[in-house]
Amino acid sequence: MLAESLTQELKARTQSHSEIDWEGLYQELLGYPPYEKQLIFHKCQADEIMYGGAAGGGKTTTIDMHMIGRARHTPGFHGAIFRRTYPELEGEGSHIPVTRELLAPWVNKGICNYNVSTHRWTFSNGSTISFCHCKDEQDITTYNSIQFAAIAIDEARDWTYHMYTYLLSRLRTNKKIKTQMIIATNPGGRGMPWIRARFVKPPPEVKPDGLPDTMGEVWVPQTLDDEEQRLGLVQLSRAFIQSKVTDNLIMMRNNPRYLMNLRQLPKPTRSMLLDGSWDVYAGQAFQEWRDNEHTCQPFEIPVHWERFRTMDWGYQRPYCVLFWAIDTDSPPPFRLYCYKEFYGWGGEPDKGSQETPIEIAAKIVAFEAQERKKDVIVYPGPADRMIFSRGDDGGPSKAEQMAQLGVTWLQADQSPASRTSSKMLLHWRLKPLNDEPGARPGIVFFRSCVHTIRTLPMLPLDENKPEDIDQKAEDHAYDAVRYAVQYRTPIPEEKPQEKTWVQLDKERLSATREYVEFQPMGLFLVEGRYHGGLFGSREPDAVL
Repeated sequence: MLAESLTQELKARTQSHSEIDWEGLYQELLGYPPYEKQLIFHKCQADEIMYGGAAGGGKTTTIDMHMIGRARHTPGFHGAIFRRTYPELEGEGSHIPVTRELLAPWVNKGICNYNVSTHRWTFSNGSTISFCHCKDEQDITTYNSIQFAAIAIDEARDWTYHMYTYLLSRLRTNKKIKTQMIIATNPGGRGMPWIRARFVKPPPEVKPDGLPDTMGEVWVPQTLDDEEQRLGLVQLSRAFIQSKVTDNLIMMRNNPRYLMNLRQLPKPTRSMLLDGSWDVYAGQAFQEWRDNEHTCQPFEIPVHWERFRTMDWGYQRPYCVLFWAIDTDSPPPFRLYCYKEFYGWGGEPDKGSQETPIEIAAKIVAFEAQERKKDVIVYPGPADRMIFSRGDDGGPSKAEQMAQLGVTWLQADQSPASRTSSKMLLHWRLKPLNDEPGARPGIVFFRSCVHTIRTLPMLPLDENKPEDIDQKAEDHAYDAVRYAVQYRTPIPEEKPQEKTWVQLDKERLSATREYVEFQPMGLFLVEGRYHGGLFGSREPDAVL
């Protein structure tokens, strides 16, 4: 009954949202019709929508028009547009000045008015559009008692996942009004990993039928827990609508040089802002990463390839256990394949599953038992040294608890210097093993290792330590990866350097019985005779 009533309510709300004449609204306020991506966005019925994903796609105008249309059409609608600070809302070309210009004709007609002190538009039908700020996580509680039918977050790349999901809880109304959460953003920023995973490239367990398209495909995440299924609840649907500068016909007509401006940017930034790439961004730690090169479909691994495992511990935050195969059929130093992953995924980015050492060890034991049936032995590899430490109560360490089930580990090198040295080894591994055309890189991940593939390419550099990654990011799989490359990457032997002619002369001269290295006045002694000139001259001066 609960599921049926929820379905009927959602249907009623959807019907009320789909009746707006968006073409007429654009003609009235802007003097031109919406272009294709704008119209797809306005008519999209997803509960959560991401719009934009590149520079110049018309995000500001599109959000403003969406809120205006819904407020005008639906009495009692309450919407909010968020940026991190009020100055960002008031700047030239931002939401407050844009809406004041758009709605000036309606103000004169008495349809709506703007209150400068409250930063709010109020319409004659009782609807409102509020401009709000949320700079940091401590600011979100400001909105505890407020409810909105629609929330739009502009430049969500600067928002944390917790800020986003908390505001999602403010999306509520007692009226039969379609609720929507909207974000508009470009790639990059601290929010890029969670935005990419939520809208652009969701993990297979969230969207098993492949990646969503960029034209507004509405899809439902497959992540309901047992209690949610028992209650008959329905996950919030999502959609990603990518709009680039080339989609913005008004921008291309009025400012055609803007496209050339974007083309002058450095390659990583250009890929983000012009191409809308969510795989490469400025400040990315591993810009060598390419999905088509560093991932592969799982295959039957030859029995003679050596296997080992690595681990990064986590409880409140995710743990990560990775299983590795060494491709001894490839040229030295031998390619590494990461073929299995246990990740303590708590249902959202950087949230742990809160599994105990015994529970994790039980998973490992079960998997390695299957491997032994194929005559494969998985050797213990390095793990986070945190698991070897005992608590203040003197009880067994996490490593000792896991050893009770037969799962043992080596202690990883986590010295300060190891962070940068292992990062350099990973950079080296991400490159082709040799110079032959089509050579594969020195490390490859099975596509079933979804969380490693989700997090590793998106890691940002530390702004204060540019040779290291930002440890505030979701770096648990990365730590397990760097333990592996540090453990099983041989240090290349240094090739003997060709000797200089000075060294060769010194060796020749030192072979004589009466050689002395230096003598006063720049003379040196060879076979009982002094020669002038600097030491090491190929042709000594005439005998004095």
